[in-house]
Amino acid sequence: MKKQNTAILIPAEAVEHSHIQPGEHIAIHVGENTLVVVPEKLTALQAVNAIALLADVGSDLVSIVKDACGTCEERREQGLCPSGHLLDPERCPLKAMNGHGVTVDDAAREEAGIPLDAKLEVFVDEGEMLVTAADYEHDITDVPSEPENMEFKIHTDRSLLAQFLYQTYSEHLESQGMFSAKHCGESHQDYTGKVLILRPSVLADNCRDVKNQLWYGQSGFGLSPTSSGRAVFATCLGDGEKARWNRTDFIGVLDEQYLPDWAQEKLTELRAPAQQQEEPVQEQDSGPAQGGMEMR
Repeated sequence: MKKQNTAILIPAEAVEHSHIQPGEHIAIHVGENTLVVVPEKLTALQAVNAIALLADVGSDLVSIVKDACGTCEERREQGLCPSGHLLDPERCPLKAMNGHGVTVDDAAREEAGIPLDAKLEVFVDEGEMLVTAADYEHDITDVPSEPENMEFKIHTDRSLLAQFLYQTYSEHLESQGMFSAKHCGESHQDYTGKVLILRPSVLADNCRDVKNQLWYGQSGFGLSPTSSGRAVFATCLGDGEKARWNRTDFIGVLDEQYLPDWAQEKLTELRAPAQQQEEPVQEQDSGPAQGGMEMR
């Protein structure tokens, strides 16, 4: 017998939107009526994006459950409540999901003709209890408890969690084209006359742009890595704004191989006065002093 092809086709637009590359190894997570496909190797940022999407999907599915089930009052009015025969709603057995239940062993089920996977319904009277097979397939007891279903918990060392969050944040900044620590040269440098990378976190949200990150260090005690002072007075290479920052507001000194063209012109302009001062001044020959006297 020839094996039937059971391949699942995914629209090309969906694959393109997911940014999963053709030929990339993928991991498939399988659950009841569920398939989740992700790249086999995820960066921290990709993992966070996947978690956010799954959380959105979970929220949508909860809404489906809510719309399908309705409230207890609505179900009783429609005659759809499995415990609708109870005159007192507070006696509903589903209100105590974590309480004691009724268990009937397999042998007793077989003898009573109750399927092994059938739900049980209990009718209680004075001194008597009647257990029958329920006429419904699922109820609220099939839903995972809320802590498992609605919360994401991370059990890890604090330092590892901090490293994970930093890596995720760095990857997010890089995806936005921002400069990061990997664009820096040697650490603990003197900032005088150097191109400095400002931390994106100190910028206002509407100013978080790569052109607001590069600054030219000019003065202030904070320029020196050994000084107790913190102030760094600098000029933005993007728009020429002058401002005072703290040394800790900067990631470090930019490795100038990463210096963009738009910053080069402003940097040359700012460095020109310093270069002129460094050039040696040639003394002009005033000729021999007249009459053996030197004019002062």
